[in-house]
Amino acid sequence: MHALLEEYGAVRTLNPDLQLYPLFDVYIYRQLNQAQRQSLAVLSVLEHFNIQLIEALCVDTGIMKILTWMMNFHWFVQVDRITRLFTYSPVFREFLYDKFLMYEKNPSHLYRKIADYYESSGDILNCLRQLYLLKDYKKILQLLELYESKNFADYDTELMRNIYQMVPMELYVDYPYAWLHAIMDNFNNLQDIFYGKQLLEGFLHALHSGSLHEDEKLLQGEVELILAYSRYNNLHEMSRYFKRSKTLLRNQTSRISNPEIISTFGSPHNLFLYHRKPGDIQRIVNILHKDLHYYFEITNNSNGGLMEQASAEQQLESARFAESIHTAWEAYYIAEHYRQKWICVSSLFTIGRAAYHLRDHTLLQFVHQQLAVLREKVILPPLLSEIDLAQAYLYILSGEYEKVAEWIQEGRKGNLLQGATLYSSIVYGMYLIKIRNYAKLRVVASLLESQAHERKQMFGTIYALLFYCILLEEENHQEQIVEAVHHIIEICQPDGIMTVILKIGKDVFLSCSDSWRWRKLKQLLEEHRDYNSYGLTERELELVNYVLKGYSRREMAEASGLKENTVASYMKRLYRKIKVHSRKELKELFMK
Repeated sequence: MHALLEEYGAVRTLNPDLQLYPLFDVYIYRQLNQAQRQSLAVLSVLEHFNIQLIEALCVDTGIMKILTWMMNFHWFVQVDRITRLFTYSPVFREFLYDKFLMYEKNPSHLYRKIADYYESSGDILNCLRQLYLLKDYKKILQLLELYESKNFADYDTELMRNIYQMVPMELYVDYPYAWLHAIMDNFNNLQDIFYGKQLLEGFLHALHSGSLHEDEKLLQGEVELILAYSRYNNLHEMSRYFKRSKTLLRNQTSRISNPEIISTFGSPHNLFLYHRKPGDIQRIVNILHKDLHYYFEITNNSNGGLMEQASAEQQLESARFAESIHTAWEAYYIAEHYRQKWICVSSLFTIGRAAYHLRDHTLLQFVHQQLAVLREKVILPPLLSEIDLAQAYLYILSGEYEKVAEWIQEGRKGNLLQGATLYSSIVYGMYLIKIRNYAKLRVVASLLESQAHERKQMFGTIYALLFYCILLEEENHQEQIVEAVHHIIEICQPDGIMTVILKIGKDVFLSCSDSWRWRKLKQLLEEHRDYNSYGLTERELELVNYVLKGYSRREMAEASGLKENTVASYMKRLYRKIKVHSRKELKELFMK
């Protein structure tokens, strides 16, 4: 058998697309005894399996010897050396599953056996997967009732969506906390507001009619907590629901609170979700500091560190970089203590952005390393996306564009929930600016503007306007640039938001600094001038470089992809900006 596997592997290496499983069927699979064949086929029901599950399910106790042989030929079966989980290759699993269906006409007893194993070993999510195949909804509700504070929807959204859609409403009456769990998941993780309302209406009707055999006030307190979660876009209203919930729960801890809830929906920037109108940031921070303790008291400090992180972000946006780093580290250690990984990510993101503006490359590199370490420990899709967004944003700031391109190509944006999808557009737009793909940037800016307006997310609007400024600068529309700059200042100045402008719009704002008045912002932009002390755009710097190389106007047009008349227009504006009158004076100035 070993010799046959080696020969099979050699042929497959030479021609990977060749379907050799018929040969495997004839020369290897049929040479095994019936118990061995049956054991291999049974394991194909599972996506992954370990030694204990093999021992529990397999007819032939010596099947491990065959699997060990096959591990030498990774196109059959692989094993993760850390988790010790075995995995069949997709084609091999399909081959074996066909064999399984040939002799097992009713696999229900096997699903039940697998479900019992997972339940006894504490792997409730995999147990739910098997119970769903069995359509044993009563047992599913029993487990959700027993593990009411676990949030399985974060780990397998599709599974829980299917379960909630299939469970008959009348079954919920005997399991009120499973019912509440379903309502919260649909409102938040699954974002199916319509079905969530249906479940909530049914629950409230059962509660008020006395059909639920639990303390009515405690159940109503859990409902208030769910409603608070669903009001993430209105902190004042959210705070009011938290107070009601605390009163009704009589200072008890909520039974359905999820300690791992991803309150940012995958965005590493918390204020991005909550900032709804100009001048609102200080009020948001005040509400969090004043009222969030009600939430902490009924959820065992879920979201610990959020207050400090909101303050750190406010400090960062107003360009108090050193202060922001100090506060963000405070938030990080509080969040780490309470195992709030999403706040840890937000804190590191804030530290990384502040480090960039302070030109502290050592700290910025450390943040990248910490985010990478966190990512290795995370399996929740929204949290993975939050880390990816933070990394991609910081890579753009660092100029490591190839890593951002890899992130975009792998489609890692797909795990974001609705509240954070706009932030992925921001990161993508920043990447397009750096690679100068202005055609796509226009599309991203348009989508970002309309969606930010619809959801009333001020940071989304600011970024969209800055993207338009870049496009207008490229097209040399100076009057429209001034108009857009004034609009951005109207939004940003009430909250002192300057860091966004510093990252993206510095050159644009400096190029028309005589047309607007915001002394603090002007001072910040002047302090953060780089070697380009005249506030030139990337295009203008490119043309300066051509002049220094001695290019003619025609050669400059060919090299830059512009028309000669456009080059002439750029050069006139460039002369005015740096106060020279000829190429000779320009050369002398820049050579000096």
